[in-house]
Amino acid sequence: MLNEAAIFRGAFWFSIGAFFERAMFFILPIFIAPLGAASLGIFYLSLRVFNGIVAFPTNALNIRYTGKLRKYIQDPKSLKFEETAAFLLKAYSLAGLLLGTLFLILILIFAPFKSFAFLALAIPFAVANSYMMRLLQLLQRFKKIFIIQVIFIFLFQILYLMIVIKILHMGIAAAFAGQLLINILISFAAGISLFDRLNLLNLFQKINAKMFVLSPLSFANLLFKTFSPILDLLIVWVLFGFSTLGHYIVLLYLPLFIHRIPTTLFGMFHHVAIVKTRKNEDITQISKMVFKWILLITVPLFIVVMFYPEFFLSILFHKTYVKDLIIARLLAISYFLQSISWMAERILIAKNKKVLRVASNYIFASVFVLLSFIFAFFAFGLFGIALAYLISSVFDAFAKYILVVWKAKIIFIGIDHLKIFSFGVLGGFVGYMLFFNNLLLFFPFFFVLYFAILWMLKIVRAKNLYDLRSYISSDPSDEGESRN
Repeated sequence: MLNEAAIFRGAFWFSIGAFFERAMFFILPIFIAPLGAASLGIFYLSLRVFNGIVAFPTNALNIRYTGKLRKYIQDPKSLKFEETAAFLLKAYSLAGLLLGTLFLILILIFAPFKSFAFLALAIPFAVANSYMMRLLQLLQRFKKIFIIQVIFIFLFQILYLMIVIKILHMGIAAAFAGQLLINILISFAAGISLFDRLNLLNLFQKINAKMFVLSPLSFANLLFKTFSPILDLLIVWVLFGFSTLGHYIVLLYLPLFIHRIPTTLFGMFHHVAIVKTRKNEDITQISKMVFKWILLITVPLFIVVMFYPEFFLSILFHKTYVKDLIIARLLAISYFLQSISWMAERILIAKNKKVLRVASNYIFASVFVLLSFIFAFFAFGLFGIALAYLISSVFDAFAKYILVVWKAKIIFIGIDHLKIFSFGVLGGFVGYMLFFNNLLLFFPFFFVLYFAILWMLKIVRAKNLYDLRSYISSDPSDEGESRN
């Protein structure tokens, strides 16, 4: 049976696997960028739209049925899990097939690049894959999840791109075809891993259209989750075209990295907070602890991106991409603030403040879109987009934090968090003033000074690691009295 320790440990290992999966969004631009800024813009935006299309039906069905599956798996004598899991596999596959067919027809008729068809063909597999990975998570088969994510999503994709792009110089059409191939392989591997827990007879049950119906609030939240990751990309494309979008993606590269990596690693907080809230436990302490670890990772990355973006971008991309670095710095500040928004939103989710969460998200998106078009009207270009995102991020972080303090009664930013930020910035300035033209001396000086100060102030201690570990690796036998 699932208990608190198993859920915490499972969420942790799922986050580690998700780290490798999301890492591909940082590796793909490196391979595609040599094909040109326009090709990079076309490929990256297409892939993000593809993921949004896949996420829409999977998230819609997850909202309604994941809780039931989690409930059914608690009873080992019942076959409801096997029956429901097989039936829902049919529902997910059917939704993916309908979406894939629709977009395939649209692409063949209207799209200027027919190679987009490979992504349309991959949609049914990707939707089914998302569901099967969720089943593996519920079944606590994290080794299999990890293997699939590392081997097929990470290693195989790198090898494929290296062959077709670097060696054979086949272009983005071959890269699109690779997405179809990878999703087919994932479907095969996940299907084999789940075969023993699916009642195949239930694949023949009739699908009821009502099972796809969502409440207006859930639909609004789902719509935001689908379009928010690509909102800035769409605005840049609409206003400036694919070539400028390619340059923007490169400038976005490092800022997105400093936000996505820590929040992905600590994505387990979402699951832990929901479980504790359901048991009427206070989540203030764990909120502070997780945010502290996010800051410990984010602050050094933020300092490095602010001071030395040219160094890293020139290593990863062609020198023609390394310009307008003020935009990268503005985006870095924005995504640093988005870490606060991320933490606040997860607390609102755990506390079931759905209306406030959805409303704040739409206000943030509206402010960003409005400011983007206003600044574009004044011919600010990409700088205007970055400035609009910064202003809306400041507003979003402040608004969400106020909502958490006011409605959830949780203050997750304390003195220690301010010290981490202050001494990180101070250490960065000191290191930059002393070794601004010598990175080999700056990096060791900054990191040693940063962690030494935090250690002396007792902000970082070995006990902190043990406290964090206790949430993810407790022996399930010690939680015999736990309830999900």
